[in-house]
Amino acid sequence: MNIWFPQPLLISLVALVGVPILIHLYARARPPVFHFSSVEFLQRILRQTRRIRRPQDLLLLILRSLLFLLLILMFLQPVLQHAGAESGLGVQRTVIVIVDASASMAYLEGAQSRFTAACAEAAEVLQGMRSGDRSNLIWLRSPPVPVFSEPGVNVTYLRDELRKGQITKEPADWRSALRMAVEMLRDQEGRRELCLVSDFQASNWEEAQDEIPSDIVTMIVPVGEEPGENVALTRLFWTPTVPLASEPVTLFCDVENFSDVPQEKSIVLRAGSRREERRVLIPAWEKATVAFSLASDAPGWMPVSVHSEADSFPFDNDRYAAIHVVGRLRIGIYPGEPETAGYWERALQAIDWAQPELFQLDGALLSDRYDLLMLSGWNGEKPDEVLAALRRDIPTIWYPAAGTPLKAAEFLLGQDWGMDAGGMTWEQPRKTLHLEAGEGFEEVFGIFRGGNAGDPTRGTFLGRLAFEIPSDAEAVSVLQYTDGQPALARFAARPLTLWNLPLQSTFSDWAGRIEFLPILGELLLSSRVSQSGSASVRSTVPGASLKRSLPGTLLAEDLVVESDQGGRHSVARREAEHETWFATEPVSEPGLYTWKNNDEPFAFTAVNFPPVESDLRRAPNPEQAAKDAKVLRQGRHAEVVREGIKMWPWFLVAALGVVLIEGAVAWWGGRG
Repeated sequence: MNIWFPQPLLISLVALVGVPILIHLYARARPPVFHFSSVEFLQRILRQTRRIRRPQDLLLLILRSLLFLLLILMFLQPVLQHAGAESGLGVQRTVIVIVDASASMAYLEGAQSRFTAACAEAAEVLQGMRSGDRSNLIWLRSPPVPVFSEPGVNVTYLRDELRKGQITKEPADWRSALRMAVEMLRDQEGRRELCLVSDFQASNWEEAQDEIPSDIVTMIVPVGEEPGENVALTRLFWTPTVPLASEPVTLFCDVENFSDVPQEKSIVLRAGSRREERRVLIPAWEKATVAFSLASDAPGWMPVSVHSEADSFPFDNDRYAAIHVVGRLRIGIYPGEPETAGYWERALQAIDWAQPELFQLDGALLSDRYDLLMLSGWNGEKPDEVLAALRRDIPTIWYPAAGTPLKAAEFLLGQDWGMDAGGMTWEQPRKTLHLEAGEGFEEVFGIFRGGNAGDPTRGTFLGRLAFEIPSDAEAVSVLQYTDGQPALARFAARPLTLWNLPLQSTFSDWAGRIEFLPILGELLLSSRVSQSGSASVRSTVPGASLKRSLPGTLLAEDLVVESDQGGRHSVARREAEHETWFATEPVSEPGLYTWKNNDEPFAFTAVNFPPVESDLRRAPNPEQAAKDAKVLRQGRHAEVVREGIKMWPWFLVAALGVVLIEGAVAWWGGRG
């Protein structure tokens, strides 16, 4: 802490502290001597009272000197400030205030929402701005939105914007907001301040740690009580992920309880004219899953929605999905190893529900073009397109090329196996290789139980890929070699199946056996089972644009996207090297959005509330985002951090106390 004197020219007044001492010394000067006939009686009285008078005089001297000192310090008006703070009337200040307008701020506490409280606190932060100071306001959304493009002097306008602010249903993008604020402060002179007003959700805020430079004075104003009870619908998924017409579908809804007491809720499904209700008990801080059975007799889209009972946080009580029922599965085959790809393609052409097509990794959006992917001889190059498809729950079967690094599999699965970046090496053992059933055999190849439909383990192999899958990869072997090496392995993290069954005629006779066609069909059909750890299928969040890859012959002016509330969004055309896609402006409301061509619907997109906003618990240490960040109980305390603590009122109170004590001492001495 530092002490700053706004009136340094008055420091010389401290010398006046010596006035009481001079008066005391002058009063002690020896008086003239006068001789009386008899002073023995008076001397006797002085000797008796001197023991009392001398201490009393000393105490009065100390009190009066202290009184002078306090009065002088009061006129000097010292200010107590934090170390390193720039002070002075001539120092310009630039203040950026980030106000959280993300979805979690809509939580109701008493008569107002957290967002209303945050706007009031932000207005208090801006209250003490002086003429010439610069400021700006950034709404924390996705993406964040500043009021001014750069800091300005019109603080009145910013306070008006706070009164008119609107909550959003978007997630909080803290990293972008902090980068934007730091960039605005970078070239500003004088004192630079950043104030953050938010509920500081742990699920969002932890990603923003260490984003603020230490030379920016950072203040944090938390709003909202802890923790905030909430029950949320966090995810919809279904199996099979891409159902065929007349195939039964099971829809699952995850219901999470973000509170420390069990909750019982009614969960309602709406699918066309159908309405079905389930009661579910969710333990404290746990998740429950509700299942509904659906079916569609014809290809097309099946829009569904699930709803929960109202609570203090209504935004996450609804969830939407659009299930695409198809007559044939569009299967994309990457022909990196041509012979294997050829066997796959010819076999699938014999299946009435399969529509195979060869493709290249050329930047196209695979998740909009295909329902399943088969990668033959892919070495892990250009993995972003495959990763995007896996994130959208597109089942993928991958036969790696020899020498493919295991890091490629880690990247696709979003895992870190802690292994060296070795490769999947090709080996040709001296002995013929044979297959046996693995742990997941019954789940995939149950149709072959009893041997009436053939035996998937028949066949001989003269070569294979050699690699090791660690136990923490959560992989299940459907088929394996007799020595334990995986032949078909599935992963729980994402719908990825690793194929280690060479089909080249020089290394295997498996593709020529009668069982090959039903084996391939069962493998593809079973791969559509949605993995419990994967993301919601075909869903986006508020604040994002709706995008769809469509034929280049379509015109943007013929397309429109319509929300289930009746709102209409225009569509813009975008072209890449190998693809044409169409996109809307960012949408702000959850719901089902219908794509129409000349007013004829042809596709749906579900927009759902971001689950990350449903957990209302606060980060335990929000001040860790910046060195020496100051946590304020209220926005008006920002003025104390900015200006320091004015000490003259304390000196005035202390001076009044000294006057009272001095009067009491003088009165007591007068009695003697």
